[in-house]
Amino acid sequence: MGFILIHMDKWNTTLVPAQVPDRLPEELPPLTEKQQKVFVFLFDFFCENRFYPTQREIMQHFGIKGSTAAAYLGPLTFKGYVEKTSAAGRNLKISERGMEFLKKIGRVSKEEQPALF
Repeated sequence: MGFILIHMDKWNTTLVPAQVPDRLPEELPPLTEKQQKVFVFLFDFFCENRFYPTQREIMQHFGIKGSTAAAYLGPLTFKGYVEKTSAAGRNLKISERGMEFLKKIGRVSKEEQPALF
């Protein structure tokens, strides 16, 4: 269990237990239109090549700068659609919850699910 710092001065420090939810919310946070386009591109790229794109490949596909690509990938990771792996370079993968979103929007049928690992 973690703690949250409530007050600290020269002589006193007050910590309270952090409130950690027992489980994650059922629904993933919504994506912006551009975040959804990048997320679907990750999936399509993987299905075509059997590996995930690099940030440079994302930049080239959308015609954007590196900082912009990172600005889309960060929220996808934070919101739980994508996970980062320990591998260098191609260190992204679609999470199980991200796959549920792809099923919800009709990109993957309920019966089939490609191995994304």
